[in-house]
Amino acid sequence: MFTYTRKKIIFITGFFPLYQGGAEYQAFVLANKLIEHYDIYFIVRDHSDEINYIRKKFNEYRILLIKPVKILGYKKTYIFESVNLYNIISEISPHYIYARGANGYLAVAARYSQTHDCSLIWHIAHENDVTPFKFNKIQTVFFDYVDFLAIRYGIQRAHCIIAQTNKQKELLQQNHGLHCGTVIGNWHPTPDDCVKPKEPITIVWIANWKPIKQPQLFVQCVEGLPQNDSFRFIMLGRTTGYDALVLRARSAHIEVMGEIPIEAVNELLATSHLLVNTSVQEGFSNTFIQAWLHRVPVVSLQVDPDDILKKYAIGCHSKNMDQLALDVLRLATDHALREDMGERARAFALRNHSLDNLKEMESILLRLGD
Repeated sequence: MFTYTRKKIIFITGFFPLYQGGAEYQAFVLANKLIEHYDIYFIVRDHSDEINYIRKKFNEYRILLIKPVKILGYKKTYIFESVNLYNIISEISPHYIYARGANGYLAVAARYSQTHDCSLIWHIAHENDVTPFKFNKIQTVFFDYVDFLAIRYGIQRAHCIIAQTNKQKELLQQNHGLHCGTVIGNWHPTPDDCVKPKEPITIVWIANWKPIKQPQLFVQCVEGLPQNDSFRFIMLGRTTGYDALVLRARSAHIEVMGEIPIEAVNELLATSHLLVNTSVQEGFSNTFIQAWLHRVPVVSLQVDPDDILKKYAIGCHSKNMDQLALDVLRLATDHALREDMGERARAFALRNHSLDNLKEMESILLRLGD
């Protein structure tokens, strides 16, 4: 498909698997696709001990670091690293910058692309990326607002904006007055099909434990469900700062497995029956797609991107805790309904979230490179 001289792309995002978030994984899969024809650089805001190991293991990529500036212990100080970032970008002299998510680095990428022969592609990672400024804490309001202004500057100057959902596209228009003509679903490799064990019925919760994910609500839900040997409950994800909740979860007979590699997550989903999500918000949860590909319906408390769970009957959008418990129990005990949902879920994911979606990204690069 590509016959011209290799061009350079900078990815401004965390590097997977150093960061095992959904946005990082999506960027990593895209980079794996493009590296055959492009020189790929990752600019990573990190100063961890693991980076040398990561660089050796993934030596086909150029991984460049920016050490975070901390002011009074606060980490959201991207704009104070702008000179360092701009110098790194200038030294690479890229043809494209791909930024996934929103932080102050976006303004630096936009400024560079405005003054050089370089196209900025911004990929929305979360609905919060395209919502108005929210006042959180008086101690951090200055840094938060500076970051918001930098993000807005970058959004307004991106050459191409990609949304994950139609809702994100609408929010971009509503809050920034910008039209996004490109909605591309997240992409995942297609796993082998799976046959579920009859028992135990395995119900999983997957996320790094933090307030927006509300892990305590899954524990609360399980505490109210019948406790018997036919049900197995598992929680995955980094649990830093949640020692008390881990103990409470284990007291409710929930297996707390911590953070595990994505390959192990997929192996677990292949033998699981339900995924429960209790997040306040999501971009487009990669765990939803991973679950659907493994015939696992999703029971979600608050999140239903573009009403997909309801529209395609591949899970439940519960909306409140009482209904969440009822939905989990119903799908855990109604084997025919659960299997029917699982079959539709896999078919939906294969149609909408396969690696074929990467072809649209290739087309965007070709169009911007003309």
